[in-house]
Amino acid sequence: MHSCSITIKGNPDDEAIACTEKQTYLLRQADVSNSMVIVDRNASRSNATEQGGDWVALSSLGSYFELQPTAPRIERLRALLLERPFRGLEHDAKLDDTHGLYTLEQLVASTQASRIETLQAVKEMSAFSINGTTSNEIERAFFP
Repeated sequence: MHSCSITIKGNPDDEAIACTEKQTYLLRQADVSNSMVIVDRNASRSNATEQGGDWVALSSLGSYFELQPTAPRIERLRALLLERPFRGLEHDAKLDDTHGLYTLEQLVASTQASRIETLQAVKEMSAFSINGTTSNEIERAFFP
């Protein structure tokens, strides 16, 4: 069985974005003009009939959430990568100062886009990694 997870991404000032591994969705709350009532048949009540019992309202809903496919929001990714542009090996060979250095997982978590779309954006930006052989080492995507 294949499982699918959804991650909701965004800062407090952002629109909420829901992401699967491959796709990005805008998460919107939609109001309904008529309330929806969630009901259940309650056969345990004393006045229930033998033909199925009474219906009991469990909850009512005046709104619901909908997912709308949207383009990945990669502006934050670009801003993170521009914090420390690559200036050449003579300047960036020592990575003692970690400001502007991010692991790939940090970039994925900070970008309002699915993992696949974020990786594609990093590739399209001609970014690359230094010391990125393991997840414990600092991995950095630099602009050439």
